[in-house]
Order: sequence, then C-alpha cells, then structure tokens
Amino acid sequence: GINAEYGKQWYQRRVRVRLPLVKKMWREIQKPLCGEECGLVNMTAMAGWARLIDETLAFDGSCFDMNDFMRGLIRYEVENLGDGKIFLEETAEAFWCGGEERCAEEMAGTFNTCCTRSFLDVFNEKNLRDIGRMVTPMVSDWIEGIELKPKDVVRVMQGVIRAFKPEKSCPDQYENPMCM
Repeated sequence: GINAEYGKQWYQRRVRVRLPLVKKMWREIQKPLCGEECGLVNMTAMAGWARLIDETLAFDGSCFDMNDFMRGLIRYEVENLGDGKIFLEETAEAFWCGGEERCAEEMAGTFNTCCTRSFLDVFNEKNLRDIGRMVTPMVSDWIEGIELKPKDVVRVMQGVIRAFKPEKSCPDQYENPMCM
C-alpha cells in the first residue's frame, strides 16, 4: 500500500483543487438537486438505472433488458480493442438506438428528462476544461507511460457526457427535451 507520508506528498505535489470551480459546480448542481420537480433521484435517473439492472437480470425482454446490448458491448470490445472515442460513440448508439423503436419513448421518459438534462448541463465546455486542468495530474499518475494533457481528459469527459444525451447518438428517435 501507499504509506501516509508518500500520499501526503503526492497530494500536495499533484492535486490542486480549484475551490472556486468546486463551489461554482456545487451551486449549479443544487438547482436541479434542490428544485421541487427534480431532486437526486430524478436528476440522476436512479430509479431508471435500478429498473434497467432489475430487468436485465430478469432477462425479461423488456425495453430495459440490456442483455443483448451487454453481449454486443463485450463482443465489440474483444474484436475492436483500441479507439476509445469510437467505442464511446458506438456504445452510446447501441444503447439508445439498439432496441425496438417502441422503447425510445420509454427510455427518453426515464433517462432524457429536464431533470437529467439540468444535471448534464452543469458539465458544460468551460466547466469540463476547468475540471480537466484540475484532474489531469491525478489521472497522469494513474496511467503510466502516457503523457496526458488537460484537453485529452476533457475530450474523454465530453464523450461520456455526450453518451448520456440520446439525441446525439440517435437523432431520429430522440429529441432534446424542451426545458425551462
């Protein structure tokens, strides 16, 4: 394990938490989190993720049964080791567009709501750039042999956020929710 003194030195040397950024993002997350219509469960679609897990484990063939998706994902990963961006884009497309068309409305009603969108919008381009500058030193230490730049970390984070927006992957079946 890492001894306490090494951990303290590493933290002091590598981690420079930008308190103003953390405070700003917390204020922005509080809007959907503390709003009357959202809250933590709706903002993060927790109930939807729990349902997805339950119905996948039940192999019930419902819109939320992701067994075919998971098999495809594993097969893709084995056959196409490499480009993370393509992997993220194709995984998101398979998740949002891979089911029957009748499922798009049900999936959107659970995962593409104004509450989830308010949460995702906190991770806008400027905030992601600031997060990238803050976390790149930590990530660089975890991944030996690769020289990461903040823009590399930002691109990965942008890809992940984009993957949670179904209209980006499957525009013919989903729309950006009209939110106030």
